[in-house]
Amino acid sequence: MSRTRPATLTSAEIFRCARVLRRDREQWVLRLMHAGSPATLFSVNHEPAVADSQDSAVQEELEGTRNAQIGRLSARLAQIDAALQRIEHGRYGICQSCGGPIGAERLQVEPRAPRCRHCQETQENKKTITPRRDVP
Repeated sequence: MSRTRPATLTSAEIFRCARVLRRDREQWVLRLMHAGSPATLFSVNHEPAVADSQDSAVQEELEGTRNAQIGRLSARLAQIDAALQRIEHGRYGICQSCGGPIGAERLQVEPRAPRCRHCQETQENKKTITPRRDVP
């Protein structure tokens, strides 16, 4: 089965994608700053001697949720930064897996995409959960 390769990006398309990525980066930095703010974490206002184990459990759960959110936001920001670096180094729009063009249509929808649609689908299929062998 052959697949059609998308055309390479024009300078104007790369410029538009860079503009979108920079705008997105600003928004994600603000979200990350907000998520890391102590004000976003519910705090229980009990004296330490009065706080019970349920308060501690709620606090731990909220901290875990906030840490997971910070991790997701940081990962998204890293993807945006990587795309901006690819632009800077002249590698934007080139699939990191096969070296072919990613295509303007894909990058308009997902400007931080590091792979063409075909290679991304292949990558995602590799990540599918395999059944555990130790379970009878």
